[in-house]
Amino acid sequence: MTGLVLTSGAGTANAGPQHHGTYPQSAPGGNGCAIGAQHIANRPLQNDYGQVPGNVEVYYSPSCQTNWLQVTNPVGGASRKHIKSDGMPDIGEEYDQPTWQMTYTKQVYAPGSTCISLRVRLYYPDGRLYGQTYSAGSNFLRIC
Repeated sequence: MTGLVLTSGAGTANAGPQHHGTYPQSAPGGNGCAIGAQHIANRPLQNDYGQVPGNVEVYYSPSCQTNWLQVTNPVGGASRKHIKSDGMPDIGEEYDQPTWQMTYTKQVYAPGSTCISLRVRLYYPDGRLYGQTYSAGSNFLRIC
């Protein structure tokens, strides 16, 4: 899914696990969770040389009690994104076709101080790895 539009066109959504695994868009047909969403964290993407060519943005919706990731691939390649929430079913990794546009994950239900885990990998248009989230000894970064 590409692009996230934060508008006030949809009504406020009700909190609950019914939003787990859905997209947060507030466009027609969306669930309204993006309205009033808060940017709560940035996590770096590192390349093979330890440089940080970009960030993963983490959002939280107070109205839906969900989190999701927003990523832009500055080299226009594909992306793989995975977000998980403690106590909820894993919604799996998402793959986005090559694009320069912002992409985002489905939401995970994470009320209050529920911990989430994330992993993002960005690729060059030719398929080589460009950058990824990194946590020593783990495949996922954890945010609590």
